[in-house]
Amino acid sequence: MRSASGPLLVALASILLFVGCDAPIDGYEVPPPEGLEPYSGAWEYRYGDSPRLPSGELAWAQDSASADDGRWQPAQKTHNPPGRDGRKFLWLRTRLPQPTGRLAKAERPVLHLQWAEQNFEAFLDGQRIDQFAWAEPPQEPRFPGFEDHFLPLGPGYGGKLLALRLYSPHVRIGIPSPQHLGEQVAALSETVRVGLGPGLVGALLVAASLALLALYLVQRSELDLLLYSLCLLAIGTYMLCRSRFLTFVAPSPVAWYAIELASLCLIGIFVSLFAPRSGRVWASGSTDRLSGVRLSAGCFSAAGMRMAGSGLTSGPGGMAGAGLPTVGRADSVLASPSGLG
Repeated sequence: MRSASGPLLVALASILLFVGCDAPIDGYEVPPPEGLEPYSGAWEYRYGDSPRLPSGELAWAQDSASADDGRWQPAQKTHNPPGRDGRKFLWLRTRLPQPTGRLAKAERPVLHLQWAEQNFEAFLDGQRIDQFAWAEPPQEPRFPGFEDHFLPLGPGYGGKLLALRLYSPHVRIGIPSPQHLGEQVAALSETVRVGLGPGLVGALLVAASLALLALYLVQRSELDLLLYSLCLLAIGTYMLCRSRFLTFVAPSPVAWYAIELASLCLIGIFVSLFAPRSGRVWASGSTDRLSGVRLSAGCFSAAGMRMAGSGLTSGPGGMAGAGLPTVGRADSVLASPSGLG
């Protein structure tokens, strides 16, 4: 029987290219809907944690002279602002502008954050309005995963001081820019709209992988079908985990992030196993060695790039993306007539 691995490899490459384009920095790929607009207020920041007032309240969360000691700096960016020097706490604050137009009619106004790195508390004029997996020192908050946040501002928020107290022991800290301000219903519907596409594509890939797997179990004659179905299963699971729609379906960000990392590792493994069967002519005796290199480097590169992208690692782990060109160089060496001897 003629191998179908060639066309399958082309299809797999197309799917991988599509998956690589599914997560832009700003999830709002088109202008936000009516009732929701980019936040235009100015932010200030400072690193370190706030002292407490005699009442026990955090001084930097207050809209009073106790918070203004001249050490706040204008924030050109709210994610990884300069001057961290290894500190784990970051404070951000902004004076909310008076709402105009449709925003003035919002019944449940919110400030929408697509994610935060990582744990945080939110205060409005010193009153806590939201928190995400927070644990008060000396306890150290655990990694909470990533999900959308909708900070409730309430009617009459104009002129109030919004302060965020963020904690992250990793290389990245802060919130994305721009944030979006508007009616809660509009923010929720936009999150669903943005996340629904990748979620549906991921579900279709998982369904297709199961169909191919069933076909293989019936015929048991084409190993390419098995490997291809496993590739689709890993890619589909990855896309499902990347979909922000999961915030509403099953709000368990840590579990989804763990599955996302596992599926990304499996993509590297399954593609490494499937690629040598694409009909390419390999030098005799080098295929086994090359498959082993691809298997380990593919897994390492996939996991390393994802973890580096999310800020969970630095140093050697953060350079794991270099594994991909390394695999390419190993290809040339091991498949050459001289090989490695």
